[in-house]
Amino acid sequence: MLTERVLRETDLFELKSQPTHFLSYGQKKRVALADILVVSPEILAMDEPLAWVDPRHERELLGLLDRFKSQRKTMICSTHDPDFAFAWSERVVILKEGTVLGEGEAETIMQKRDLLLEAGFDLPKVVRLAFELGIDSLPRSLDELLYAVRK
Repeated sequence: MLTERVLRETDLFELKSQPTHFLSYGQKKRVALADILVVSPEILAMDEPLAWVDPRHERELLGLLDRFKSQRKTMICSTHDPDFAFAWSERVVILKEGTVLGEGEAETIMQKRDLLLEAGFDLPKVVRLAFELGIDSLPRSLDELLYAVRK
């Protein structure tokens, strides 16, 4: 059964009989994502998907989002996490108090330190490290950064 499989994939099977008001914030996020995976919409809108999620479940959530992304579905996400935005986005829009400060391809926008600072962010960690190490190619993940360092 699809629902049971998704509950297992989201590490929620043991909690399936638990009322949602007893669940932690991170567990509630996983319940919402499990629901989305069962319904399989063409567009997924998320608000701060990684907020209040512990590191173990963050990896699981990212894996589930990977699965959604691999199906070539559209994801729209608001986040205050430049690392997540850079790693997961093809395009980004930087907002400050409802005003668009910049928008475009993630590789272009997420290396504009002045723009990010104006919006209250810093460069994504992998971008900052790549600049400090003098790496020309812009890595999107820690694995890509390590690969570039080894070259």
